[in-house]
Amino acid sequence: MKSILLVTLLWTGLLGSLEASSCSFIPRSTAEYFEQASRVYLAKLKSRSLITGVNGITAEMQVLETFKGNPGKVATVRPGIGGGGCGFYLQMDIEYIVFQGEDDAMSLVTGSISLDDPLSPDLEKKMLESLRKLKSEHQ
Repeated sequence: MKSILLVTLLWTGLLGSLEASSCSFIPRSTAEYFEQASRVYLAKLKSRSLITGVNGITAEMQVLETFKGNPGKVATVRPGIGGGGCGFYLQMDIEYIVFQGEDDAMSLVTGSISLDDPLSPDLEKKMLESLRKLKSEHQ
């Protein structure tokens, strides 16, 4: 009887911890995201606007550091809000590492991340070190 109770508790605990999400993808290494991207850079949100008739939002990012490509001083991104696009709700004063293709998409699927996770305080330092190394290897 105890084993049935234990299995039931574990099973319900497992199911209770699962979150529903339409965002699904297989994560890759930083190097793989870097290779696939046209542009890779560190940026902060400058402005955002809703584009009528287009699914989503476009945003202007103030480029702080470039690792690959030429995004310019201000880059336009499509952060993929809604529709299961694994996108971002961009916030002012948050830094983002943007891995961007030719379509200007910015999402978790492309490797883009925000650098405001209090659970990973070393994330920014590790990611930036990795990207600087990749940049120097590809010059």
